[in-house]
Order: sequence, then C-alpha cells, then structure tokens
Amino acid sequence: MGNPGRPHLLCFDGTDSAAEAVRAAGRLLASRQAVVATVWHPSDGSAAELDDDRARRAAALAAEGCALAQDSGITAEPRPIAADEVATGVMALAREIDASAVVVGARAAGARHPRLRASVSRAVAHGADRPVLVAHGAGDGGPPLLAYDGSDVAREAIAAAGGLLGGGLALVVHAWLPPSHVLLWNPIIKGPGPLAEPAEMLDEASAEAARRLAADGAEHARAARFAAEPLAVPVARGTWRTLLRVARERHARVIVVGSHGMSPLDVALGTVADRVTTHADRPVLMVPRRTRAEARSP
Repeated sequence: MGNPGRPHLLCFDGTDSAAEAVRAAGRLLASRQAVVATVWHPSDGSAAELDDDRARRAAALAAEGCALAQDSGITAEPRPIAADEVATGVMALAREIDASAVVVGARAAGARHPRLRASVSRAVAHGADRPVLVAHGAGDGGPPLLAYDGSDVAREAIAAAGGLLGGGLALVVHAWLPPSHVLLWNPIIKGPGPLAEPAEMLDEASAEAARRLAADGAEHARAARFAAEPLAVPVARGTWRTLLRVARERHARVIVVGSHGMSPLDVALGTVADRVTTHADRPVLMVPRRTRAEARSP
C-alpha cells in the first residue's frame, strides 16, 4: 500500500471541490501519474440518446480534469464510467487500476446523480480498500500531522503516508485523555474534592506514557522516511477536535489518520477518523486497516 509508482485515482465532477482535490493531489502526493474518473448515471436502457449525451458530458468533464491535473504537474488519463452509485463506481475503478490512493473533494455532492443520498466523499472514504485523500480546501504549508494511538492501524497509516507523501518533515501527534477529566468530574461536590491528589499523580504518569507513545510513533514515521517530531497533547473537547486544533496551530498541510472501518454503531455515532475527515479545514488522508486493503486480492 502507498507505492508512489502506482497511479492515483482523481474523482472529478467539474465542481470547485473536485478541482481543489486535483490541485491537492498535485501538492501532496508523490506519484505524478493519475487516472481522472467522472461517473455518469445510466438509464434503465430505454433512453439510449440520453445515455449517449451523459457519456459525452462525462468524457468532457474527465478531459477537463486531466487538463487541471496537467497544470498541477500530474500526467493523467480520462476515464468516464457508468455506475448506478458514484462511490461504488469509483471504488470498482480504483481496484481495476490498483490505485495507490483515491482523491475526492470534501464536498463531493450527488446533485447530478438522482439516486445518491449520502455524501460521496464519506462513502468513498469509508468504503474504499485503499487510502483516500479528502481535500478540504488548500491547507497550509506546514508538515503533515500523523495521528498516532499506538495501534497497528496507526502504524500502517504512517507507513502508507510515507510512500504517498514522499516523506520529509512530519509531526506525530498522540492525543491522550488526562484521568483527572474523569476522576474530578462531579456535579454535586464543588472544588477538587478528595481525589485531587491521586488524579494529579495519575495525570503525570499518563502524560509520561503519552510522550513515550508519541516517541514510538515518531520512530515508525522515521522508518517511513519522515523526519518526525513527536508531540503528546492532552485531549480537550474530544480527540478529533484536539487533532484539528493542533493541525491549525502547527499549520499542517494534511492530516493522516488510520481507519478501523465503520460498524453500524460507528455509522450512527462516528469515529475519530470519521469526525476528522468530516470536520477538517484542510486535506485528510484516511488509510484503512491492512486487512481491508488486502481483502481486494483473491
């Protein structure tokens, strides 16, 4: 996963969001090869002229996306594809060309697609079996922020990001929850209460453990060709908000998160990766766990 010699797949529908996604790929991804996909919705077979017109429009949009890719330093070929669902068509093409990553605009909408009800970018990000770059605006010029929680998924995300982004400077961030947030919360007892001292001791021990975990993540990042700086940050108002705040403060040009997948409960409540990808104000590279990525191979 993350071999920069493979092409990436750029999703293009002619919108400003799609154009920004193409430009983000040019700024961020190491590979200079791409396929530009434009999905069109076929009829039930009873309107051949309508299908021909939709196919021509899709071909023209794909060519427009290729020209934009060329301006961003990417050599691209157009691929208009017919599919009942945009996300399904994109993921099928990604598997066909063995794309190193799929690139989609954060506001990829289905206004032109009569059967689409959910966000295309969210469906692709959580349904793809390979990394997905979701472009939220231009981002800043600082180092990538690599989110790290010590899991295999986080390590795999860092390894994939090294190939896709080409290494360089990076910030490895571990967001940790101070135990005092739980121990000292009491709506009845005002003030620190009897648990203040043990909570402070637990916070100090947790902070040290968090620093060690961030340093471990930095070692994995260095193995992935990053010049990594570790940073342990206490959580404030949720892990995903903390990661987004640090990304703003450190002017990160992209946020890298690993994804464990989405259970039915996760779909309803969201995960850290989902929240980061949905609410970010800069590009997010979401990397699925390796078991999902390897499942595409027979």
